[in-house]
Amino acid sequence: MVNRRVELVALSLFVLLYTGLLPVYSRNPFSCVLPETSIVSLSGTVVSSPVKTSSGESYSVQLDACEAESVNAHAASSGRVVLYFPVSTIEALYPGKLFSSSGDAAALVEDGARISVKVSYKGISDGDSLSVLSGRMEKPAFYVKELSKCIWPGESFAQTLMFFRSFLRLQLKRLLFAWGAAGGLLLALVCGSKEYTDPSVSGAFRNAGLSHILALSGMHLSIFAGLSKRTAGKLAGNRLSPFLSLAAAFLFVWFAGISPSLLRALICMCIGFFCSVFGFRTTPLKTLCLAFIMHCVISPEDAGTMAFMLSYLALIGVYAGNFFVKNALCKFLPPQVSSVFSASVGAQVMTLPLTVAMSGTVIPVAVIASSVVSPVASLFVSGGIIAVLLVLLMPFLLKPVGCIISVFYNGISCIVRFFAGFPCIRI
Repeated sequence: MVNRRVELVALSLFVLLYTGLLPVYSRNPFSCVLPETSIVSLSGTVVSSPVKTSSGESYSVQLDACEAESVNAHAASSGRVVLYFPVSTIEALYPGKLFSSSGDAAALVEDGARISVKVSYKGISDGDSLSVLSGRMEKPAFYVKELSKCIWPGESFAQTLMFFRSFLRLQLKRLLFAWGAAGGLLLALVCGSKEYTDPSVSGAFRNAGLSHILALSGMHLSIFAGLSKRTAGKLAGNRLSPFLSLAAAFLFVWFAGISPSLLRALICMCIGFFCSVFGFRTTPLKTLCLAFIMHCVISPEDAGTMAFMLSYLALIGVYAGNFFVKNALCKFLPPQVSSVFSASVGAQVMTLPLTVAMSGTVIPVAVIASSVVSPVASLFVSGGIIAVLLVLLMPFLLKPVGCIISVFYNGISCIVRFFAGFPCIRI
């Protein structure tokens, strides 16, 4: 029992959270003496990258507000709100978009920018948080009527670094735009931006039960860290490779933007690194439980999101599948194949209640589809990262490398569309 202390603490925390006994409150609640419904102008710092809404009619952005105005008053404010920007404002600098422009009319609205906007009150937004948690996690939401000001301060190194990140993300979009639909999928897998993903391909991923592949997760982080570790092992030696691999993981999360699944993967990686460096013994389950505890302390609001719950349940399913299913499958399949298939079975079974509650459907082919597509998608991401680095070093390779990536993309899309053709069960 002593050896299971971490698991027992994680289980107790799980019960307290999801029975409502332990309430969760926003760490950055919006506060202002002005009534939210009367606010017509807001100023503050953007603290998230723009995310296109499911309707495609706007982009949502989180703002750390510092000032608010009504028709007759001006007041200081604090805390975070959600802003819904028109597509035309966010996509002004994006290549190949309907609203693409240049000059003074275009503004780079990204994490770190200081903005002033004219707004109208929309209501309360709780993101994708579920009602299973008690407490208050809602944020006031506003429609943006006009972007009055957008500046990038450079008073500190951190502010300069955030501008550099936003500039790199924009340049990556411009580079991958040259590769068409293949670049759009690679962009979604590398930095979570789905503006250029073919809608029919996105729908095929969803219909095949493979939406998790398009969402940034531990798979993408492990690919990036693994590439860095193998490269660093050859250049810097095996002693430094773990440090460089961890640094690469932090770099990827910084560039892609934090999300519940990426934060979970990063915490697990940090725990594994700490244990290996200092000689502590651990198990995958103990690492996951400790990551769950730390995650709830670092960002308790994440516990109410679907991404958080699916991420942890899927990983528990992977461990359970390898424990209960793998040995049986090894009698009929090669070890590597049985390992991939058992992990897929476990993840699909553990996340089934949530996916049914969310979509009302069961996709039986998802187990096989995930086993087939996940390794192929990993190769696509690895090859895409290498391809981007090659083009940055030798720009004349843009078109020939793009042709290779497009061939790979066509293969993935054909496989995904094939699995998407299988029927689902509505509950």
